[in-house]
Amino acid sequence: MKYWLVILLSNMIHPALGQQISIGRTNDSFYIYKNDSLLLNMGFTEVAAFSEGKTWVNKGEKYAFIDSNGLFITEFKYDVVGGFENGFATVSVDSLYGFINAEGIEITALKYDRVRNFKGGFADVQLDDLWGLIDSSGTETIDPVADLPLIRLEQNYVAMKYRGYWGVTDFKGKIVIPFTYDCILPDATAYKGSVRLSLSLQQIVK
Repeated sequence: MKYWLVILLSNMIHPALGQQISIGRTNDSFYIYKNDSLLLNMGFTEVAAFSEGKTWVNKGEKYAFIDSNGLFITEFKYDVVGGFENGFATVSVDSLYGFINAEGIEITALKYDRVRNFKGGFADVQLDDLWGLIDSSGTETIDPVADLPLIRLEQNYVAMKYRGYWGVTDFKGKIVIPFTYDCILPDATAYKGSVRLSLSLQQIVK
């Protein structure tokens, strides 16, 4: 017996365009509807909720991305994907990661061991167990040299651990506080041995 189960997902409503996106399922395939009409005549193994006007879909073993008009912005070629956030989505092939932009273009080679989502125009990337920073063009503004993911601070600075010690750089890797601390927290509290300090980033001389 064939049956349809249509699930309306509230986070798949685009208020600006008045579009209502829903997912229908028959047997083992999922179908996408827009305003109660079939968005495209293709069934999928998996479908995610739309985010920033796009979603990933799975057919077989590979993932692709489509937009809210049913147009594919990538081919079915990715092993692992994430939803769009702040204009970019994580993609992976053969356990190597990178990002695509809203047009489906890979902004950098898929070469990283791990990545974190974009925030404020930058994303943390890991290569050979070390962390760095890329911008929205895919350029490494901070080479992967940090022991841990970078910590965002106020005034467009980041705290990073380098060769066992913490310091502060700007988003282009310029050192503004030397790497002499045992720990730096997101609120710019720093520790050196048993001494607790509050770093004053506003007083940094450019």
